[in-house]
Amino acid sequence: GGGGGAEAAAARTKVEIARISLIICPLWFLANWTYNLSLAMTSVTSSTVISNTATLWVFLLSVCVLGERFHWLKLAGVAACVLGNALTTVHDTDKNGPAETAWGDIVCTFSAFMYGVYTVNIRRLIPDEAAVPLPLFFGFLGLINMIMLAPIVVILHYTGQENLSTLSGETFALICAKGLIDNVISDYLWALSVLLTTPTVATIGLSLTIPLAILSDLMLHNIFPTMSSTAAAVFVIIGFMTINLASNEQAAELANNNNNIVAMRDVNDPASPSLLEEEHRL
Repeated sequence: GGGGGAEAAAARTKVEIARISLIICPLWFLANWTYNLSLAMTSVTSSTVISNTATLWVFLLSVCVLGERFHWLKLAGVAACVLGNALTTVHDTDKNGPAETAWGDIVCTFSAFMYGVYTVNIRRLIPDEAAVPLPLFFGFLGLINMIMLAPIVVILHYTGQENLSTLSGETFALICAKGLIDNVISDYLWALSVLLTTPTVATIGLSLTIPLAILSDLMLHNIFPTMSSTAAAVFVIIGFMTINLASNEQAAELANNNNNIVAMRDVNDPASPSLLEEEHRL
């Protein structure tokens, strides 16, 4: 009896996780597909700057959907990070790339918005990392993507849009390795950070790749940063520290408010302890 109940509960849990993955799947796909689509419709500079406005969308959606408390310091931190990301493109002029178009910018903006939507929905649907095993969640996410997208890949192959016959074993292995490192592991750690902190903090944390990339170029390749890249790194670090400072202030304020809540004595209940008795025990 007890074992059967536990198995039934586990089955219900798996069904619920599959349902969450099914909700997140189209949001995740739209965010990534529209970003890659925008690369062929606008310049690399524009796509980089616009895609990094996802930080702003995550913050606004967190306030509206998750009830995250608005703080001007958080908004300032988000603005600093967006500016820092924009500065990285100052010398990134792709003269051989596609001409910048309004449609490309619109598609890229939609991609940034969808990134915010699926990030906030992960936190909304998975409020606690202990309640939903993330490996199982991502496993269902990958399975659902494969089932939904495999027919599209077959259609593209037989219509000549994407000829899979030219795909070598080496290329396929590289695609799998890239997917494992760049998508599975990185997305798992990112999703874990979303649950352990907030969507805003986790998204801002991704911008730390800018100062880390500058540091790695300096240490490994002896490449000194330009003024714009140095300024970009400074703005990103300031933005990250500002948002964490605001989050810590709000957490401390919330804890202080909770400590100030005093349970008053119920006069209709003689067994209820009085405040004087509580103070005496303290």
